[in-house]
Amino acid sequence: MDENEISQILSNSKKIMEIEGFTISKELEAQGRKILTGELDINDYVNSCKQKAKGYASEI
Repeated sequence: MDENEISQILSNSKKIMEIEGFTISKELEAQGRKILTGELDINDYVNSCKQKAKGYASEI
């Protein structure tokens, strides 16, 4: 996937999320770019998010 395709995917995804009422941070956009370029494994990212969520839940 080249840079133009990645930029188009991120742009379209961001527009759709904003239409649905969500705000996409620069950090989240950067994570998406890393996943699309292969710098970050999607499974590692999901597992990291799950661990953070468990940590937040245990604090409550």
